[in-house]
Amino acid sequence: MANEEKTRIRGLLVEINNFPKLSADHQLHGCVRDTENVCKLLINKYSTAADDIRQLHNERATRKAVLDRLGESLSKLHPGALFIAIMDACHVDGNY
Repeated sequence: MANEEKTRIRGLLVEINNFPKLSADHQLHGCVRDTENVCKLLINKYSTAADDIRQLHNERATRKAVLDRLGESLSKLHPGALFIAIMDACHVDGNY
């Protein structure tokens, strides 16, 4: 199947483990790893080009950076393309 015949996948993976205002015992430890695994899955199983996946980790995942990368990714979509956005940075008890 030629490249142009394949459904192209683009992704934005945002992951935050480190929260500057929280103590060390309230930091997360698996968010970055989780989305790195999603990235590997997209590349290895679905033949997504590494250049089509944007990742923002920890302090680089600012509101501005997320919105900029989201706009950039969406502007490059074409009919039939699939866009995946994942934000992994939550605390389950809501006290943060």
